[in-house]
Amino acid sequence: MGGDGGVGRPGGDPPTIPPGFTLPGHTPTPVIVAVRWALAQVGTPYVFGGDCTSPHSGGAARQCDCSSLMQKAYGAAGFQLPRTTRDQVHAGTAVSDATAIRPGDLIFIPGSEGTVARPRHVGMAIGSGLIVQAPETGDVVKTSELSAWTDRIAAIRRIVPQ
Repeated sequence: MGGDGGVGRPGGDPPTIPPGFTLPGHTPTPVIVAVRWALAQVGTPYVFGGDCTSPHSGGAARQCDCSSLMQKAYGAAGFQLPRTTRDQVHAGTAVSDATAIRPGDLIFIPGSEGTVARPRHVGMAIGSGLIVQAPETGDVVKTSELSAWTDRIAAIRRIVPQ
């Protein structure tokens, strides 16, 4: 839940989805659904504690924070995730090597209020070296470069077996 400081592309605006972006052909259908759902929320405001039930509504309580974005994205794919980052970090299967990150994997970092042992921010790998995240108050759901997170990764969790 604590933000990542808005880290997107160092020294510039956050990256956008590359033209012609596609997920690898072997990507499981639930991951495709979760990634597409999360990407459909890009540009909507971050709201700490927002439940992400209607991100485009303009109603603050219904917009997304980092963990509700992940919860609702995977909910759209038929997977139940806990509501908070501190609980999501135990969901699915651990991925121990950052070079093994696949689309749909949840990436956890300490964020502004957490630690490596108790991360407070989460984003979803979408492929092409990008993640989708809801960073912090005053920012919007956006894509960011995974490389901006690699030295801060506290945990990686795979929700859908691949």
